Amino acid sequence: MADVGSAHRHADALVVGAGLAGAVAALRMREAGLAVLVVADGRGATELSSGAIGPAPRLEDGELSWLLHALPGAFAAREDGELMRVATAGGRIVEVLAAPPETLDLRSVREGRIAVAGADLSGAPDLGGLARLLDAADGGTSRFVAVRVPLLPHDDLALMSPGAAAGRLAADGELAMELARKAVSGAREAGAKAILAPSWAPATAIRRAAEESGLPVGRLLGAYGGVPGGCELSAAIRAALDARGVELLEQRATELRREGSDWAAFGQDGPLVRARVAIVATGAAAGGGLQKRGRIFSEPDVGGKLVFGRRPLRQEAAPRGPAADAFLPERLFQDGGPRSIRVAVDERMRPEGAADGLYLAGELAWWALDELRLPAAEGAEGGEGGLAWAVVSGLRAGGEGAEGRGGRGDRIHH
Repeated sequence: MADVGSAHRHADALVVGAGLAGAVAALRMREAGLAVLVVADGRGATELSSGAIGPAPRLEDGELSWLLHALPGAFAAREDGELMRVATAGGRIVEVLAAPPETLDLRSVREGRIAVAGADLSGAPDLGGLARLLDAADGGTSRFVAVRVPLLPHDDLALMSPGAAAGRLAADGELAMELARKAVSGAREAGAKAILAPSWAPATAIRRAAEESGLPVGRLLGAYGGVPGGCELSAAIRAALDARGVELLEQRATELRREGSDWAAFGQDGPLVRARVAIVATGAAAGGGLQKRGRIFSEPDVGGKLVFGRRPLRQEAAPRGPAADAFLPERLFQDGGPRSIRVAVDERMRPEGAADGLYLAGELAWWALDELRLPAAEGAEGGEGGLAWAVVSGLRAGGEGAEGRGGRGDRIHH
């Protein structure tokens, strides 16, 4: 982690935001030879994601290959390039380009029953109901069978939420393996040929259970009360940034402004970074917009789209925090700027009217042309692409930033 001084640090490029979009942009510029510094005080929506990348027409094979190389161990994908078919903790079956490594690809289990393993934790889904939902999603088959793993009477694991259980089992490998072996035993008694472990099961226990049993074992995608896939993706991002020599400054950037030919980022305690290129990847809520209500974290409900040059809207219900115009030129917004935004960008990821060297990536960036938008993710309005859009926009912004700073912006390097 970089230190904060009384004067600006200098870099070739700075990135505000360390989610997947910001990390991809930073790694892209770093491989082009630029000195890159990332400013972020949180992990945002990436940590709350499933960690899976859905199919997207604009995510090309070369870009996916780049991602798998840039974030080793963060994703699994089929060698034949086909979509993985995975089961979710919500009882759906979806197709994805890549998923967390310990996700079970149902296409690898052509015949036989599949055990849906789990335990009676506080807030965990009913296993029988989950198995029935998966059967219905699979076209009315009877492949999925519930396997309930018994917990010890004196163990407080039953009182924990799935998210708390994930932390407990990650710290207690012996207990995690004990439960995994019970799941394998129950699956064999049920005549299952593969095991769907709960999403809160530790990755190490999943791998060892598969090795010891010889059965395909993988986790359900998504979670109730905790999202291991997103947490593990965030950890992989931090490790990749460190391994590639990208400095991470764990501070909140409260202002980004033009100073001469540079972009200068400021925090609450003063100057942070100066660079010729700046990429803002803070998510749809500029400056960080995750709301915490009790034990629930969520993205703000921003309602309609806020697109500069079309119909800027104020979002009075958006969370209090740094205004969007703290990061972008004030003239981009009317009446001081909304707090939660999406900004129209051109094909080079530049917001209209901004000075040279500024690019956007991730959900903050919104294509100005309808034909360039990604298909909507399930439950989202048209144009949102989730992690797929984070990769596409991050690579594009990072490539443009590298080219503008004299780096090798025209190619993707492994």
